[in-house]
Amino acid sequence: MVTAGSDRKKIITAALILVALVFAKIMLRPFGALDELWVYNLSRGVAMGYLPYRDVAMETMPLYYLVFSLPLLLYRSLFVYRIATALMFSALAISFYRISSKMTDHLRGLLASSVFVALMDYSTYNGLMVLLMFFVFILFGRLNTRNAVIAGVLSGFAILCRQTSGVLFVIAVLCFMWFYKSFRKYILPFLIGWTVIMCMFAVYLLATDSFAAFWDCCLFALIGSNETNSIFLADGITAGVIAAAGVAASIYLIRKNHSKDDVLHLVFGLVLLTIAVPIVDLMHMLYSAAWFLIPILKLVDNKVSGSFLKITIAAVSAVGLFLGVFELPQTCLDNRYRELWMIPVRSSEIEYYEQLISFNSRFVEEGKHVVILTSGRCIISIMTDSFDTVYDNYFIANKGTRGPISFIEEDMENPDVMFLIPDDYEEENWTNPRGVLSYIQSECEPVERYDAFVWYAPG
Repeated sequence: MVTAGSDRKKIITAALILVALVFAKIMLRPFGALDELWVYNLSRGVAMGYLPYRDVAMETMPLYYLVFSLPLLLYRSLFVYRIATALMFSALAISFYRISSKMTDHLRGLLASSVFVALMDYSTYNGLMVLLMFFVFILFGRLNTRNAVIAGVLSGFAILCRQTSGVLFVIAVLCFMWFYKSFRKYILPFLIGWTVIMCMFAVYLLATDSFAAFWDCCLFALIGSNETNSIFLADGITAGVIAAAGVAASIYLIRKNHSKDDVLHLVFGLVLLTIAVPIVDLMHMLYSAAWFLIPILKLVDNKVSGSFLKITIAAVSAVGLFLGVFELPQTCLDNRYRELWMIPVRSSEIEYYEQLISFNSRFVEEGKHVVILTSGRCIISIMTDSFDTVYDNYFIANKGTRGPISFIEEDMENPDVMFLIPDDYEEENWTNPRGVLSYIQSECEPVERYDAFVWYAPG
């Protein structure tokens, strides 16, 4: 007989396992992964007083950076940021466990969530949006007027994490509610909650003088002729296969059981698939793949023994822990830099960027203004406790409708300007807008070189 006490024990055990894995993966990760540092840098920029759109052009929505700037107001460091993101990922893992265990059982739910955590990558706005989606899914399990309003509020926040998938999520939820007559009465409360958030966001944009810049960056630039950062990586193939198998399993379960829960699960999963547009890789495909593990495991039912599931969970957890710590022996703690306190770093990488900073400092002492154009620009900002509102976020399709070369042309008018840019496109220069390197090479002369990095001055 299953008791409330035994259920509570299972939930606590699952939560402890998942939280331990999350914190090990995030807190022990060596410094240097740009997917983490780009979003940390924008969050620290907000904490330093720079606002999205008004001060920093970007094509993403602002909620993630606003939320994670708050702990950085207390102490601006990557360590504090990692604690905050580990808490978010812990909530994400526990809520996923709650959903998957309710749709299957404790062990299969723990297996699905262990796989989810083992393959989790870096914290981004996608993770925050998915967490909000999970909360909405849970609320639909006991939908009433109050919960419908809350679901609308959370769906509004989801849009403020990512406009494309967020808007599709709201549309998908409304279609689901309209399809089932018993849910139609909750559409208005849902829309009221959503509208409140949208109105608050509009007031925020107007109050911060960001309204026009927001639409330029987050709408007109997306539908215009700007470059796109489309990427397809092989590590997304396995996740894509799992997601496809899960979609098939979901459709089979819907046809077999005619359950609203299975339909709702499929609807949410289809929205999660859109996270992988336009970047198809494991980090973006993971959310949909993990979500669609649930119907696959649901079909397994009693065909797999509990002992086998426990062994598999232990193996997955061990792999997840290994992925979090296997690079740790190659690192050390270097607390000379305020924002890198208690962060495992590779001495060679820190020394490499110290050389770049040293060259830059020499040119600055000579009265030069050095513009840094590299994917690792944020590392220099973090190490020098600075923030560049233009070039820290100078990526493909990230400057609104304004041509990215125009920023370089403006700086070129300064006779004391110098440009630091790598000439190795595949390794160091791939995030720069197209044509930047060739423009600088045609208009400037090389002055100094360090490894792949070259300092140019107008000719």
